[in-house]
This record gives sequence, C-alpha cells and structure tokens, in this order.
Amino acid sequence: MRAGESARFEELRLAVLEGRIAAEVASGEHLRAVPDATALVVEHPLRERARALLMAGLCASGRQADAIEVYHRGRRLLAERLGIEPGPALRAAYQRVLDVQAG
Repeated sequence: MRAGESARFEELRLAVLEGRIAAEVASGEHLRAVPDATALVVEHPLRERARALLMAGLCASGRQADAIEVYHRGRRLLAERLGIEPGPALRAAYQRVLDVQAG
C-alpha cells in the first residue's frame, strides 16, 4: 500500500472513530465515550475534533474542570507546535463547557 493510501485510510478510520464517539456523547453514553476520546487525544493531541469530543464527554459527566483543562492543554500544544490558536469548533466546545459551568 502506498503512503498516500495509508494516510487516507488512517484519516477515514479516525473520522469513523470520532463519529462513533460523537454518537455516544449525543445519546448520553458519555461514560463510555470518555475513555475512547481520551485515548484518541493521547494518540493525536493536535486533532481538534477529538479534543472537542473529549471535552463534551467530560462536561456531560459533570467534569467541567477537566474539560476546561483539556481545552487549555490543547491550546498550549497548538500554539507551541504549530503557532496557531484553536479553530472555531474547538473554541465553541470550550464556550459550551463554560456556559454549563456558569449555568
């Protein structure tokens, strides 16, 4: 298998995994989703969707402080490694956590 094909299949695998985690969080299976999302973030720390899903699962589990820490850790990594700030989806996930915490 060529490198390009391998990268494409890996991206598809990650997208499917993220989709499953998103479905679990949305259906209230956040306790099941958090370990998988955590593993995905550990494996791919710069992947913003995975980080946002982990934050959502943590928040749904009543762990807003942990979700906030996940955001700040990701923000630091993005700044240090890529010189960028989090994208709009990750920032929106962070705002949702803050809204729950304030609420």
